[in-house]
Amino acid sequence: MFHRILISYINSGGFSKSDFFLGLIFPFLVFQKNSKRLMYLFRQEKDFEIDSSTKLSVQVELYQGTNPYVKKMMAQLKGELKEDLFGAYLHGSLATQEEILYSDFDALVILNDTVFENEKRLSKVALKLNRLQKNMYDFDPLQHHGWFVLTESMLKNYPTAYFPIELFKHSVSLLTSEGLRFDISYDSNEIDFETPFLQLSNELLKKVQYNYRPKNSFALKSFLSEFMLLPSFYLQLKNKKAIYKKESFELARKDFSDKEWNIMDQVSEIRKEWNYEISVTQRNLLCHNNSVVRKLSRKFAPEILNSIAEKLTDEFYAAMSSLVLSMQTNVKSL
Repeated sequence: MFHRILISYINSGGFSKSDFFLGLIFPFLVFQKNSKRLMYLFRQEKDFEIDSSTKLSVQVELYQGTNPYVKKMMAQLKGELKEDLFGAYLHGSLATQEEILYSDFDALVILNDTVFENEKRLSKVALKLNRLQKNMYDFDPLQHHGWFVLTESMLKNYPTAYFPIELFKHSVSLLTSEGLRFDISYDSNEIDFETPFLQLSNELLKKVQYNYRPKNSFALKSFLSEFMLLPSFYLQLKNKKAIYKKESFELARKDFSDKEWNIMDQVSEIRKEWNYEISVTQRNLLCHNNSVVRKLSRKFAPEILNSIAEKLTDEFYAAMSSLVLSMQTNVKSL
């Protein structure tokens, strides 16, 4: 529960409607109000901390790219949060310098445990990280997530399902000296590969079977991104081993006929040709610091381009459903 609440705290500040709306006027008050709860839950989490059996040393190189949004984030993290972060990491296509118009700003922060020793410090750190999300949304107004968040102590009992260790091999550091080398401990026998696959595949099936159809570019990107996670989740369950998302497509393809896999190729093509037209007002609202403003504005996100919309036929969604069902059938025989 602590981890789930921590993620919500960093990315939105509050846990209730009153919190979110208060944050429109007095954002610091919301973070300050909830910091005591986070500190209490953190202490409880520490009380049950255990040293896991499998240990791994991680080494991450510094980001060497030129993306202006990443460079700005690096400068702000160094200037405002260097003493509070164990590490900060960029992953995904921005990290490998393969960004396209579809790319997200995928970033993980690991908070120093000492941040949770003082309410004022915790609330300030959380508010700063929350505001720095604007770099992510400025890069991609349609981004559907904020920071990935861990704490220093979580490295001793690492949550592999939340941020697979494999991702560190393809990540780069956003800080010049902190967190470039560190150790992780985890229990390889307790990694749950089944739940993520079943939750995602069942949710996608439910949407398609109930005739869910994305109404704008934000909804479509979120839906297609979930679908493109399936190959990695499928292979992880099949092989009981984490895999990098980019490598999963060609490996998973081997388990299905060309006809079944064709829909994944179609979705990948949409990702490559992704584009949309956005107004100044839409951009300002979608990039707003307040999570409620962003959430409400998503209903008025840019329209889906005609060249993409014409591909989203009933046959398109039926093919998505068919591939998901085939994946589920395959894993049932394991």
